[in-house]
Amino acid sequence: VITYNATISACQKGEQWSQALQLLGDMPRSALQPDVISYSAAVLSCAAGGHIERMFSLFEQMGRERVEPDYQTYGELLAASETLMMHDRERMLLQTLGCIAGRSVEDRERLQEAAKNVAIIRTLLSGRVQDAFALSEATPRAVGA
Repeated sequence: VITYNATISACQKGEQWSQALQLLGDMPRSALQPDVISYSAAVLSCAAGGHIERMFSLFEQMGRERVEPDYQTYGELLAASETLMMHDRERMLLQTLGCIAGRSVEDRERLQEAAKNVAIIRTLLSGRVQDAFALSEATPRAVGA
């Protein structure tokens, strides 16, 4: 699994999203179960290649396989939703994050960081660059305050 994950991550860095998806699909045929790192690397590969619908398809597949996404995966999906104004997807992701966030202080801090990133993207999209820089320098706790 570690070798597959490293290779899928390398595909993301090299913008080889289709190869990343091929490797992810090969894992079960090799009697290996993809984990959160496998899926997250594939999601990031799709993001790098601009394949947003495929990102969401992988997110849904993670749910079917009972692989819990990490906050990097949620952040990429939220950013894509906001950038493309896919507000129904954004709402669904935030609801899912809200359920997870009740687990621990660390989870709440990660949710706040994801929300901060979405706020920065929204601010940039509205043309308020200076405000976006101010948000990026704020601590995660300042976002919801």
